[in-house]
Amino acid sequence: MTKLVYSEKFGCYGVFRAWRIDPRTQQKIYAKTYGKRAWFIPVSELEPESDE
Repeated sequence: MTKLVYSEKFGCYGVFRAWRIDPRTQQKIYAKTYGKRAWFIPVSELEPESDE
C-alpha cells in the first residue's frame, strides 16, 4: 500500500512514484530520466488496481 500525501501546490491527495504512464503514448516514463526522484500523481489520475 502506498502512502497518500497532501500537496498544497495541487490542492489534492496523491502518491509519489518513480514512473508514470504517458497519456499520449501509453509508455512508462521514469523520473530519473528527467533528473527527478519521483513524480507526484494525484489520486484522481490513478487507475483502479485490480487483484489479478
